[in-house]
Amino acid sequence: MQRLEFISRKAILFITWILIAFFVYGMGIVSILTPATREAALPMTPIALLLTTAVLLFFARTVYTRRMILVFIAIALIGFLVELVGVQTGWIFGHYRYTSNFGVRWWGTPPLIGINWLFLSYAWAAVLQNTASAPVHRIVYAALGMLAYDLLLEQAAPRMQLWYWEKGNIPFSNYIAWFVLALFFQWLIRHNRIVTQNNMALPLLVLQIVLYISVILYI
Repeated sequence: MQRLEFISRKAILFITWILIAFFVYGMGIVSILTPATREAALPMTPIALLLTTAVLLFFARTVYTRRMILVFIAIALIGFLVELVGVQTGWIFGHYRYTSNFGVRWWGTPPLIGINWLFLSYAWAAVLQNTASAPVHRIVYAALGMLAYDLLLEQAAPRMQLWYWEKGNIPFSNYIAWFVLALFFQWLIRHNRIVTQNNMALPLLVLQIVLYISVILYI
């Protein structure tokens, strides 16, 4: 006998997205754009990122395998370590510093930045899953998507008091390093044949982009 479902998976996905859109991003945008609540809202960024990543991974349309988990751990760890070297030396991305609004920092670098790399790498891989026939095309397109995302993020981050660039100048090397690292992570996902079907990837990325555009325009 076929099991009857009280509510469909699509309905669960839609309801979850509405809740995230309203309570996390909708209220977050209003709180950040309102001067009276901004200082209290900005330190909530780590919680919002962790919740967003958890929702994304929960709706992965696959069974988590050992290989998939190891690849995700590798992306988060490598992302953090590269950022750590970048902060300490200024050789990779340029000279910048993180603030406490991005969570606890180890040697000036928040471990949460590794989670951010994981979220972006997996989300963009999922968005570009069916847009090109050749895997190499999906790798390049997804990396370009991550680069375009960074163009917005770099403008919004100082306004959200997440990190600051030395003298306020973002060096071109930052974008080169970002693209190279994005390419490597996308290659890692495709090379290990990680299943990236996820209907929540695009909606969550859209919410983040709306947040950054709102911050850039009104702060």
